[in-house]
Amino acid sequence: MQSFPRINWWHGDLRPYESVLSFFARFCKKNGTTIYKSCEFFNIDPYNIEQLMDDEIERITLALNEDFSVAQTVFRPSVKLNARGHYGLTYIRLEANILRYCEECAKHGYHSYLHEEVWLTKCPFHSIDLRTFVSDKKTGTILARRLSVLKNVMESMCKNWPMATIDHFDLYKKESLDVIATWVKSANHAGTKFANEEIWTSNRTCFDGDDALSNVIGRLHLIAPIPKTIQPFITGTNEHWHMEIRRFSGEIKLEFDRLNINTKFSPALNIYKNVCSRSDDPPPYFDILLAAQKVIRKRHSDCHCKWAVTGNGWASYWTEVEPDQWPHWVCTCPYDIALNNLEVGWGRSELVVSTRMFHRDFLQSTHYAGELFEAGLIKFPEEKEKKAGIAFSYYYSDWRHWIWNNESPLSELFNAVCEFDIESEVSYLFQWLQNIDEGSMPGKDELPTCCVSLYETEKDLILIKWVRQSNYIR
Repeated sequence: MQSFPRINWWHGDLRPYESVLSFFARFCKKNGTTIYKSCEFFNIDPYNIEQLMDDEIERITLALNEDFSVAQTVFRPSVKLNARGHYGLTYIRLEANILRYCEECAKHGYHSYLHEEVWLTKCPFHSIDLRTFVSDKKTGTILARRLSVLKNVMESMCKNWPMATIDHFDLYKKESLDVIATWVKSANHAGTKFANEEIWTSNRTCFDGDDALSNVIGRLHLIAPIPKTIQPFITGTNEHWHMEIRRFSGEIKLEFDRLNINTKFSPALNIYKNVCSRSDDPPPYFDILLAAQKVIRKRHSDCHCKWAVTGNGWASYWTEVEPDQWPHWVCTCPYDIALNNLEVGWGRSELVVSTRMFHRDFLQSTHYAGELFEAGLIKFPEEKEKKAGIAFSYYYSDWRHWIWNNESPLSELFNAVCEFDIESEVSYLFQWLQNIDEGSMPGKDELPTCCVSLYETEKDLILIKWVRQSNYIR
């Protein structure tokens, strides 16, 4: 006598590229169980169900009598932009009460993990815009809420769900998906290479917040061009970026390697900027800083700003003021904020920040100053060199006592980094001020549209300024 199966499932019921949420929602509904009991049955972690190991996938396929190759497309999705850091998008996820789906797929009770990829705007199977459903439910675990949202959408779109089949919906006609998958593989390879070689970047906030998605896609498009046939499927392809590149090899690369400065580049750069900005003979980048400050002051010789920041620190906020009655008490206008940002970043920060913050930053820098002194990158007046063994934080309590060794081969590299970095910041600030002058309300969520990164390869150092052309002002 033939025995009944342990679970309510049949071979072929698992659909290629189906989302893990969709599988568990259907499995739970068919078997009258919960997500947590289901994971216990398959012996997998309920909080790590989207990237399973081979042995875990094997257990599921044996229990379901499904093909391993199909299960892989579900439990180990490959069409994801998952390069490391700000060269990928794994850190951007939808809220638990939001579901993206394709109406045509949903009519067949089908939901793909591709519908949840925030960088896709169209369904790769039907080439139609993806829809978004937002649930009012705010209670329960994140996993339970996500399952509930999917269940609500599927039940409203497909009367036979979860028993629906895909007989009339051939997932193997996926020409667009094949091209998308090929590009994703190329983009991940290029992004991983850049991420592995990057040792410093100026502005990680460029890849946070609301603009992060289009910024990441725009930069990936630059290093791994998106084929024209799939550009309508992908967000951010209307943003055009370009790179300005400088390479440093020979003596500079040898000195960089000798000092093993790659892991300490950021504090070294900070010391370079603070020492050189107080020098009687500052490096060339300082001329760019002074020129930018001059332009801002010229544009703002008479203040009529209608927006100002009031308050201090975390308690500061933008407020609308009477434009013809400046100065306003405890208020700072956008132009002064721009000047302050430039001063803090590359000038004399003590003119802007509090004495406490200035000395705090100074003391933090002294922890690394001894190494730069031993490496010959900083020095002191002759009468004080013999006392260099005394704690920097105690004796040399002023940046003006420090001297940068301009004869070091690394001075050219540090100056180039500062030049690119200031140009990026000035570009952003000029556009920001222009938007405000044209009536836009300033806000803290506005992000720079440029960033500078330094990369190290076996042969050379590569300095790149990434620029979003649509907002770039020379």
